Amino acid sequence: MLFPTLDFALFFIAVAVILALIGGLWELKKIFLVAASYVFYACWNWHFCFLLLFSTTVSYSVGLFLPEEDSPRLRKWMVGGGIAVQLLVLAFFKYYDFFATSLNKVTRDIGWGEPVPLIEILLPVAISFFTFHGISYIVDVYRGKVTRCRRFTDMMLYMSFFPQLVAGPQAIWERSLSTRFLLIPPVFPRWIWYSPFMGSPFRYFVIFLVIRTLP
Repeated sequence: MLFPTLDFALFFIAVAVILALIGGLWELKKIFLVAASYVFYACWNWHFCFLLLFSTTVSYSVGLFLPEEDSPRLRKWMVGGGIAVQLLVLAFFKYYDFFATSLNKVTRDIGWGEPVPLIEILLPVAISFFTFHGISYIVDVYRGKVTRCRRFTDMMLYMSFFPQLVAGPQAIWERSLSTRFLLIPPVFPRWIWYSPFMGSPFRYFVIFLVIRTLP
């Protein structure tokens, strides 16, 4: 489902109508947007929704427990472990076949056959985006730039928000579209929701979609 298509237009209209019907129930809006974002992502391959959920869980878990740890050494291990897990998953999907083919070529030339099986892994859509999105959150929490996210649904929205998931832009936590324009309460002051300057978060949601859809 690409942005400049009829399918996406119908999907977006449906999401917009339901959001309007929900009204001022902000928590319910976020839950609905998470569900809509996962439906959007599942249109490519629903199996990879579990990969997105795994990446979200890793980032959320590290960010949740990191501020409670006093040992600088253990904090570094937690950050390093969270980043390593994310990068290993990314490397597996993006580069396994490349390295397997290269290694098999070397072993075949020296008469050892082809010991590494080729799996022909399907590359998940936006895997680089949500991987580095999660890493940026972990690093920001470690550096104390943002308050940790306590609600798992908020982290799911940050990682999966559908207008940003495929088209970007890549952004750190505090500049992410989902946190800047939907303004997750645990991270940003609630007054921004009602500020005349900011206006309706949904207004920015629509503006962003128009900008990303136009050539």
